[in-house]
Amino acid sequence: MHIFTDEDVYFNTVKFLRKKNFNIKTIYEVGLTGITDRELIKEANKRKSVLLTRDKGFGELVYFNKMETHGVILLRITPKTIVMVHKQLLNLLRNLPPERLESSFSIIEPAGYRIRKLP
Repeated sequence: MHIFTDEDVYFNTVKFLRKKNFNIKTIYEVGLTGITDRELIKEANKRKSVLLTRDKGFGELVYFNKMETHGVILLRITPKTIVMVHKQLLNLLRNLPPERLESSFSIIEPAGYRIRKLP
């Protein structure tokens, strides 16, 4: 499974995932900072990647505007909760098959995670 990050994802999260051997690319690394959320979803789809973000607006794009996506993981994370959220993110990524994540909108919080099937 490939992960593509929005520009609002903390660099500590990127380092954490790389240290755990996840295949992750950031929007910075591909030179696409400043693109719209719609363009970001399209880019993640083109890369066949799950989008990792902190932006709640992607829920609206996916559910209300019915944008096709290869999966979204929304992090509800702050500097104070980073260790707890990283633990839950790792649980999600290690315990769910990639195909389930690639067809879902997942929300990661300090106390756990929720997975919603995409429309």
